[in-house]
Amino acid sequence: MARLRRLVLVPAVAAGLVTALAAPAWAAPLTPSKPTTVVIEDLTFPYGPCPDVTVSDFDIRLRIQTFSDGDRVVQEVRNVSYTGTLTGPTGTQTTYEGHFRVVDLFDEGVSVRQGLVGRTTLPDGGELVLTAGRQVLDLGTQDVEVAAGNNTFEEFNAALCGALGAEVV
Repeated sequence: MARLRRLVLVPAVAAGLVTALAAPAWAAPLTPSKPTTVVIEDLTFPYGPCPDVTVSDFDIRLRIQTFSDGDRVVQEVRNVSYTGTLTGPTGTQTTYEGHFRVVDLFDEGVSVRQGLVGRTTLPDGGELVLTAGRQVLDLGTQDVEVAAGNNTFEEFNAALCGALGAEVV
């Protein structure tokens, strides 16, 4: 009977030790900074992908917060929302809006973007949406590593510029 207890007890103790040694150490909690909110209103500028299109009445609100591990910032979170009006070279206008979150994970070297990056109501009444979903970008190259959403930037800009009578450059 004693031998049977040892046969049962030894594997149980060994399994417990292996589990305890293999368990990851809990990381120390990150220290958040005080959030900073930036509001910029009533900007006018050319829409980059098709410079014949003008963005006007552009309002943007950013809420920025960093998280540190001691004296090193390991994460930055930006919540962004914006609205504006796009005007094509023929005077055709449409709304332009978005709200999304960007989380830069410096140790992993990636930037995660989630939310509605862009939406516009086209002059014909249709709606065009840019990346209502999630993207993971390489922080160094800005290459998209993972994309789960609607349109790419290229598709969105081609359709938007075309609808406003402008060309993508």
